[in-house]
Amino acid sequence: ISEQVEKQIPRVRDTETEKKLSYLTAMIRPHMKRDLNYEVRIIKRNDPHAFSLPGGLTYLTTGMLEFLKSDHETAAVLSREFTHSDLSHWLIQSSRNEKIDFKTMAEIAAATQSGKVAGNMVRSYLNRAVINFYDIDLEKETDLKALDVMEKAGYNKVALLTYLERM
Repeated sequence: ISEQVEKQIPRVRDTETEKKLSYLTAMIRPHMKRDLNYEVRIIKRNDPHAFSLPGGLTYLTTGMLEFLKSDHETAAVLSREFTHSDLSHWLIQSSRNEKIDFKTMAEIAAATQSGKVAGNMVRSYLNRAVINFYDIDLEKETDLKALDVMEKAGYNKVALLTYLERM
């Protein structure tokens, strides 16, 4: 899926910013339940946006990096996105959207984990990821867990509120 993202939206290489994002990731990662590839990449888009892929890879737009006012707010965004991956929200939301059965969900999860994802599934997921299409109950669950993660990682939880208010 990341290959498809980076074909459609140019990846930005910025050593200083990537180093800061890696540090924030290292502070947050221990507070996730699942051992996923929590990595952050920057893509060139002017709108403030972030999204995570099923395996934990998270994208922040250049617009988001300009929008965020502190490392605490950046940690809030990363905590939210990592939480979406940690709780498999992509799978839950996909099953709701597609009204697929449990067997199909298991096949999708297995295909995603083994890297054998069909082209249509990639495009479908990418479209959902870019528009961040999660139901309100999943967003609430994410916010509550992100607050807990931020506190455990040593970040000010108020930053989640200030970020979300401005969004």
